[in-house]
Amino acid sequence: MIGENVVATLLLERVRVGAQMSLSQHVLREMTVEPIIDRAAHAVTYHFETYMWGNMVHRSVLKTVRWPASWWQAFKETFFPDWLKRHYPVRYEERETSVQFMHVCPHLDFPESQGEEHLRYLIPSRGRG
Repeated sequence: MIGENVVATLLLERVRVGAQMSLSQHVLREMTVEPIIDRAAHAVTYHFETYMWGNMVHRSVLKTVRWPASWWQAFKETFFPDWLKRHYPVRYEERETSVQFMHVCPHLDFPESQGEEHLRYLIPSRGRG
């Protein structure tokens, strides 16, 4: 099959795509929009950011990452013999990678909101989390 000439027909059609989001006035008031221009890909990405009231329901630590605290600490880790590391231990920094599960309510707008049902939604029940 390699080196064989293949003739094929490919029929393309234009397909409409879109996105829609419904946002409350509170969410829109605090929203920032940042266009990120990618000249290499000839594209623009829009970054939307806002605040909502919510609470954490559950947090899980996925893993802890550890690395030498500076270039000198990395040098000691790599090149110092064990007996010298006992006298001058390598200092490390650590960071946890975690995932957080949040309940958020886009309708809740303090102090204007009277939404008691929205507050009840944000309170974790015994069966959740």
